[in-house]
Amino acid sequence: MLLNDSALKDIEGNAKKVAENLDYMLDNLRNSLHAMATCTKLSVSLHKEAIDDMHVTVDESIKMMYAFLAKFEELNQNMKPIEALAAQIKDVSESLKVLEKAIR
Repeated sequence: MLLNDSALKDIEGNAKKVAENLDYMLDNLRNSLHAMATCTKLSVSLHKEAIDDMHVTVDESIKMMYAFLAKFEELNQNMKPIEALAAQIKDVSESLKVLEKAIR
């Protein structure tokens, strides 16, 4: 026989050590991949939540802007009679100035 029993036992022992090391390495790889997957899932979940919250915030901001514009338009309509009143006050003021000049 070309290989003696001790050489075969050494080869078998080394093969078992290699197999154990490979099992250990694959287990560590599995654990690392699981941790990365969990981290990625959390990251995607947080990103989705942030996008959803931003969507709600933007939607509410747009609604508030339209409400503000509606109030501004309402105020503008309510101010039209005041513009006419301001013109009348100006006319009265000018008439009073003319009367004051006439009295002097």
